[in-house]
Amino acid sequence: MTSRGATVLALVVLVITVGLAAGCGADAPGPAAATGVAWADGDRIRLASGAERRVDGEVLWFAETTAGVAYLPATQGGSTDGGDPLGSPLLLDDGRGDPLELAADASAPVASPDGRWLAWNELDTEQRQVRLDLVLYDVTTGERSRPFPPDTGLRATRLTDTVAYVTTFDEVLVLDLATGASRPARGAARDVLDVAALSSPDGRWRTDVRGEAAGVVSADGDPVELDLPGPELLRPRWIDDDTVVGVVPDVPTEELATGETTGADLVACDVPAGTCGVVPGTRDRTILLPDTEEPTQVSASGPSGYED
Repeated sequence: MTSRGATVLALVVLVITVGLAAGCGADAPGPAAATGVAWADGDRIRLASGAERRVDGEVLWFAETTAGVAYLPATQGGSTDGGDPLGSPLLLDDGRGDPLELAADASAPVASPDGRWLAWNELDTEQRQVRLDLVLYDVTTGERSRPFPPDTGLRATRLTDTVAYVTTFDEVLVLDLATGASRPARGAARDVLDVAALSSPDGRWRTDVRGEAAGVVSADGDPVELDLPGPELLRPRWIDDDTVVGVVPDVPTEELATGETTGADLVACDVPAGTCGVVPGTRDRTILLPDTEEPTQVSASGPSGYED
C-alpha cells in the first residue's frame, strides 16, 4: 500500500471512531441549552447576557432596560399617614455602583419590550394617603411624567414600545408614550389586553392553551411545531417577539397520580423555527421571569395538586 493510501485509510478509521463515540448511549448530548433568558431567584438576578447581580432583599419584580436592571426588592418602602406600608422602592442598577432610587413607594411596575419605558403606581408623597399616581419614566432621558390626574385609579397593565394600555375602574385607555395623549381602547386595541399573557409583544404569535398543556399558533391560527425536550409545555409566557418560555415536565401530567409531582425544566423556544432549549439552572426551582410579579414554579403535579 502506498503512503497516500495508508493516510486515507487512517483518516476513514478516525472519522468512524469519532462518530461512534459521539453517538454512544450515555455519551450522547442532552437537550440544547437556551441562552439569553433572564430570570431571578431570591436575591439573585440572572441577566440575559449570563451575568448575575446580587441585590439587597428578595426580588419581587425586575426588567432589563437600556440603562440597567430595574427591580423591586422585598424591603419596605414608605408608608401612608396611618402607618401602613405600601409598595417597595423601585431601583435602577447600572452595575457601576449603588442603584438609583426611582421611587420610594412603587407598585405594579411594567416595562416596554425595548427597555426604554417604565410605568408604575406610587404613593402620593404630599398627601401620604392611600392615593396612587401613575408614573411614566423614560429610561433614555431620565424624564418622568404623571400623564393623568392623581387618585384616578389608573394602572398601566401592559406596555409596547409605543403605547401603554391603562386600565381604569371601568374602561381601558391607550396612552401614546411619546406624546402623552390618551384615547379609549376600542376593538382590536382592547383585545390586546384580553390576550396579553398569551400573545407575543408584536401580536404575531400566541399560545393556544388547552387544559394544562399549550401550543403556539400564528395570529391566523396556524400551528407552530415545537421541538420540546419533554412531553408538554406548561405555563407559557412570551419574553420577546419570537421567544416563548414555559415549564416542560419529565412525565406528562395526565400520567401522574393525584398530588404526585415530577421534575421539570424551564424551556425557551424560538418561534417560528420551533427550536427549544433548557434554561440552565432553573430545574425544579421557583423563579421570577422578567416583567411579572407572579413566580413560576418549575415543576408539575397531579390533578388535585397542580400548581401555577
